[in-house]
Amino acid sequence: MPTNAYQIWLTFDGEKQKLQFPVHPEKIKLKQGSSNQSVDIVGLGEVTIMQEKPEAEVSWSSFFPGNPFPGMQVSSLTWPEDIKFKIKTWMGSKKPCHLIVTGTKINLYCTIERFDCDEEGGAVGDMNYSITFKEYRQPTIRQVKVDAAAQTASVPKTEERTDNTVAPKTYNIVSGDCLYNIAKKQLGNASKWPEIASMNGIKSPYTIYPGQVLKLPT
Repeated sequence: MPTNAYQIWLTFDGEKQKLQFPVHPEKIKLKQGSSNQSVDIVGLGEVTIMQEKPEAEVSWSSFFPGNPFPGMQVSSLTWPEDIKFKIKTWMGSKKPCHLIVTGTKINLYCTIERFDCDEEGGAVGDMNYSITFKEYRQPTIRQVKVDAAAQTASVPKTEERTDNTVAPKTYNIVSGDCLYNIAKKQLGNASKWPEIASMNGIKSPYTIYPGQVLKLPT
C-alpha cells in the first residue's frame, strides 16, 4: 500500500462505523461563500448582520476498485457493493456523518447530499462514483447583537456539539431463525452475522431462542 500525505475517512454513529475511501480522487472541490446580509431594523435603518461562514460543500469523483492494484490507499479490499450499501444506509439515516481528510483542513460533520455510482468503464468489478457532502450544523437559537453607534449587528458564536449517534436497531427472534438468515433479511448482507453475534454476546455454538431481542448493527 503506498504512503500518502492524506487519507479520506467517513465515520458514522459516534465514530463506531468507519469507511476509508480506497482510491484518492484527482481533486477535491471545496465550495464556501459569504453569508452576510443587509436588513432594515426599526430605528437603525439598514445594518449589516455579520453571519458565521455558510455551510461548506465538499465533492469529488473517483472509483471503488473491484480488484487490488498498486494505487489503493487501503491494506485490504472491500467489495464495491458493500461500500455502496454502507454509504446509501448512512445517507438515508437522517444523521450526519463525520468527514475527515487528513493533512487538510477538511474535518467536519456533514450530510451526504448526493451519491451516484455506475459500473461503466474501467476494470471489471470497478464502480465509478461521485459524492457531494454539505456541512451540518446543530440547530441553535441565537440572538442578534446590535451596535447602534456603528450600525452593525452580529450573531454571537456559540459552542455547538453534533450528536450523530444512532439508536440500536432491534429484532425479535421467531421460530426457525438463525443469525445468517437474520443478517441476510434485516441487513441485506448475510456475511454480517458474526457482527450480530458479537454485539449481543452470542458465542459458539451461536444458539438463539424465539422471543429473544437482538441488537442489530446500523
